[in-house]
Amino acid sequence: MVAKAPTVRLSSGFVMPVVGLGTYARKAEPGQFRQAVEWGIELGYRHIDTASCYKNEEEVGEAIGNKIKQGVVTRVELFVTTKLWSDKHAEADVLPSLKESLAKLRLDYVDLYLIHWPVSFNDKGEDAEIDYLETWKGMEKLVDLGLTKSIGVSNFNEEQLERLLKVATIKPVVNQIEINPTLTQHSLVDYCKTHSIIPVAYTPLGLISEARPEFAGKDAIKTDPKLGEIADKYGNTRAQIALKYLVQRGIAVVPKSFTKSRIAQNIDIFDFQLTPEEMAVVDSYNIDHRCVPGLALSKLKYFPFLDRMVGKAPTVKLSNGYVMPVVGLGTYAAKSEPGQYRQAVEWSIDLGYRHIDTASIYKNEEEVGEGIDNKIKDGVVKREELFVTTKLWNDRHAEADVLPSLKASLARLRLDYVDLYLVHWPVSTDENDKDTGIDYLETWRGMEKLISLGLTKSIGVSNFNEEQLERLLQAATIKPVVNQIEISPTLTQHGLVDFCKSRSVIPVAYTPLGLISVAWPEPTGKDIIKSDPKLGELAKKYGRSRSQIALKYLLQRGIPVIPKSFTKARIAENIDLFDFQLTDDEIALVDSYNINHRCVPKLEWTDNKNYPF
Repeated sequence: MVAKAPTVRLSSGFVMPVVGLGTYARKAEPGQFRQAVEWGIELGYRHIDTASCYKNEEEVGEAIGNKIKQGVVTRVELFVTTKLWSDKHAEADVLPSLKESLAKLRLDYVDLYLIHWPVSFNDKGEDAEIDYLETWKGMEKLVDLGLTKSIGVSNFNEEQLERLLKVATIKPVVNQIEINPTLTQHSLVDYCKTHSIIPVAYTPLGLISEARPEFAGKDAIKTDPKLGEIADKYGNTRAQIALKYLVQRGIAVVPKSFTKSRIAQNIDIFDFQLTPEEMAVVDSYNIDHRCVPGLALSKLKYFPFLDRMVGKAPTVKLSNGYVMPVVGLGTYAAKSEPGQYRQAVEWSIDLGYRHIDTASIYKNEEEVGEGIDNKIKDGVVKREELFVTTKLWNDRHAEADVLPSLKASLARLRLDYVDLYLVHWPVSTDENDKDTGIDYLETWRGMEKLISLGLTKSIGVSNFNEEQLERLLQAATIKPVVNQIEISPTLTQHGLVDFCKSRSVIPVAYTPLGLISVAWPEPTGKDIIKSDPKLGELAKKYGRSRSQIALKYLLQRGIPVIPKSFTKARIAENIDLFDFQLTDDEIALVDSYNINHRCVPKLEWTDNKNYPF
């Protein structure tokens, strides 16, 4: 059978079929990879994609050898790609690694050899911090030796590509990255094309794939009738429409399947053309969702994805290298019914939240922990995909009390560690709320010890003013990564926010709705933000609520938010903020509602030595 897919010319002069057979699978039975590759070649595939870390090069090579022996195809008619794994990034390790892959594949050369990830680690999984520029020197030597015809990269971001292009003698011909209708990657794709790098899409089906049973609110692409109508029009499947969309964007694809009929369908996409309007429909499903977020690599020096965790909210990088989702579920309430916190946490995780905020004083860590544990057991989320914050209360400020307090919180949360532990207030009190005069610098020494014990990944503060933060920063060995403070349209806190940012401390907003919230029935004259028609018109323009506009205003100021609700619909609304952008004038309008009003003034502590307001 002749090759079924057209080819694209690489910058090296060689040509590559625009549809290849991907061979990664989380689990497979013996012989499945061999069978899939044999079927692929019989059905017209001439591009086969594998990698050393897939642990399937022997089966892939066996299948290729079988089809060559049978006369179905010749070696020169095939385009074979494999990849260098991250534990072989030292320049001296590159050649031996490819030779090992060639031996497994039973080939004298590959057509394309890729750096699989820009990160490097040693055999213990620890960051090796080997610069990918060193790795590239080893890659270039392979071309001279005739062991690969072309070289390229995978999972590189724009900044990393730019840095590589400046020093490379041989330019990378492709960047293989996750691209699909739910992760469209327009900016990175355009960057690649302008630099003569072919973007190749792995996981090209995104959330259409039945292998991705994602949680509610993200998988509309599987059921939306508009996509179904397009598929019906051309007599094809949703998956074929997704692949055609990518190919029409000039993106090569490497879909994977173990099912012969689907392998056939995935390459049978060249007898129809989507209209511009249909392309726009498919493009509209983008939610910037990574099926392959690479979280296990996220602490490594050259980790490329600083935009998102696996959830629905983007992330911000903390000063210590960890990332935190910019929308979290707040869990403080003046009163609640039994089970409400657990239910709110479970709903939020189902809806895409990956940041959960609690505190020992909220008296809800048991329910929060139960909600988290339930979702982990259900397989909805993994522990490492969550960012959990709790806080030290004022009566545990003595250095010796900090560790026992966190251990007690961890026990209630059913966790081995938290991602962030905060000093809740700079004030210290006894059990009767009386000032004990303990300096928060002493408290901070206890906080720092928690890091080396592995009980929290990061530490920070809450409700600290500029003077207190500055004093702490001057004395700290480990700097606070956040300052969680009340910020809202009615308490804009520009001075403190700017101070935090200038010191690489992320400001996080609690009570982010301010007087918009129905939980704050303020006296007449303060709650104009609830009724002002200008804000109503702005909300109507974007098809949003006033609350969503307030949250978006804070996010566009670079402030993560932790709104709280017990209502599923509102929990969903509070994270549904990433498909519109306020203009500068609209930001100014929301900013104009500031009246410097604190919903949480804690007036009972005004005589305390370290009262912050």
